[in-house]
Amino acid sequence: MKILITGPESSGKTTLSNRLSSELDIPLYEDFSRTFLERNGKYYTYKDLLKISFLYVNHIDIQDKESYIQDTFLVNIKIWSLYKYGKCHPYIDVQLGKHSFDCVLLMKPDLEWKEDPFRENKEDRDQLFLEYVNAFEILDWEYHIIEGEGEERYNMAKKICAQNKAK
Repeated sequence: MKILITGPESSGKTTLSNRLSSELDIPLYEDFSRTFLERNGKYYTYKDLLKISFLYVNHIDIQDKESYIQDTFLVNIKIWSLYKYGKCHPYIDVQLGKHSFDCVLLMKPDLEWKEDPFRENKEDRDQLFLEYVNAFEILDWEYHIIEGEGEERYNMAKKICAQNKAK
């Protein structure tokens, strides 16, 4: 089963990704945007977003596994690109049309903000969340909103993954 965990900054994506990966024994594919920023510094350009997109696509295409958890994906890059630069490279839309997930978990930004050198939009998380909802509606991808705290959040995600696996 291919699981995507996505959503605004500081919404618990990586925490949930790590836990589900460990407890369900499914490989975890990292957040390549974070990896890129860690290697190249926190300042990025519109062109850098395309480079990050290549990292996601190349990794998924090379791995070609039946089951994995992806911590963020091109939809994140698309939303950031539109939000920050007012445009999105067509490659990203083309690749979004070529890739799919069995289970998409959209993290609601209802957790307390945690400061991080790579995070930018503490005040806009709710607006960005609505951008994710809109993006999934346009893509016609089924998605599930994950909200709450701690075990409630994890149990909700685990239950949804189990239901989608049974389909």
